[in-house]
Amino acid sequence: MSKIKINYFLLISVFVFSLFFSVSIKTAKAEDFFDFGSINGDYTWASPKGDVKFSVTSNTDSFSFSTMMIAGKNDISSVYNISSTTLPADDLYLIKFLSYNISNASTSIQVSLRYTPDNNHQEVYFYDTAQEQFVKINSQRNTIAHTLSFIWPGSESLIFGLFNEPSVSGRASWYTHPKYKNDLIAASTDFAINSKVKVTSLTSGKSVIVTIKDYGPKQCNDWTAKEKKQLGNCQNRILDLSKNAFKVLAPLGAGIIQVMAEPVVDTN
Repeated sequence: MSKIKINYFLLISVFVFSLFFSVSIKTAKAEDFFDFGSINGDYTWASPKGDVKFSVTSNTDSFSFSTMMIAGKNDISSVYNISSTTLPADDLYLIKFLSYNISNASTSIQVSLRYTPDNNHQEVYFYDTAQEQFVKINSQRNTIAHTLSFIWPGSESLIFGLFNEPSVSGRASWYTHPKYKNDLIAASTDFAINSKVKVTSLTSGKSVIVTIKDYGPKQCNDWTAKEKKQLGNCQNRILDLSKNAFKVLAPLGAGIIQVMAEPVVDTN
C-alpha cells in the first residue's frame, strides 16, 4: 500500500482560503462545512446534510482531499461575474484533490448535487478559470432522488454549484390526464407541481401557459420491455402537454414537437 504524500503547503493554503471566505462572504448558510479526508480504494464522501456527494470507484492510488462551501448563493455575485440570465440556485462549493495523479483517476470520480424542484430549470455550473466565468457541465438528472450528477472533469480542484437557467428546450408530446381533461396543464420532471410555465413551439412560434400538474414524462431509459414493444421507438421529452395545450401549438397529429419552456414568474 502506498503512503499518502500530503503537501502541507497546500493544506495550509486551503485552510487560510477557507478562513478568508468564512469571514468575508458567508452570510447565506444552507450547508456550511469544511472537511479533510484521505482515499485509498473505493470511497464515498457526503456533506453533513447530504447536499453534496462524491464517490471514487476502483481507484488504486492513495490521495487526500478537502471540501468546503465557499459562498452562499446570495453572495456569489459579489465575488464572481455572474450572467444576468443564469443565476445561482444554491451555494457554491469547492472540492480539491491533493497528492494524486488526476489523469489516472478522473474518470472514476462522480460528484452529485441535491436540488429542490421549483419553478426553475436547474443545472450544474463550474467556474472556468481560463474564461473567468461559470460554464455548464454535462450532468445526469435523477428526478426521483432530486440529484444532478457529473463525472469529474480532470482538474485538481473545482468550484461548482447549481444555477437557474432562463429556459429549457426539447421535445414535447401530448396526453390525457384523467383529472384535468380540458385544462391547460403539463407533466414535467424539471418544474415543480403547480408552477406555471410558458411553452413555445420552436416551429410555429405559438405559445401557451400551462400549470404543472403531473410528474413525467418517463425517460427512454426507464421504459419497460413491454412499453418498448407497444409504443415503438422512444424519444426523450421534457414535457407531456394536455390535449388542449398541445393544440394551441400544433395539430395533435404532429405527435411530438420541439419546444422551449420558460418559468412564469408570479408577480402577486
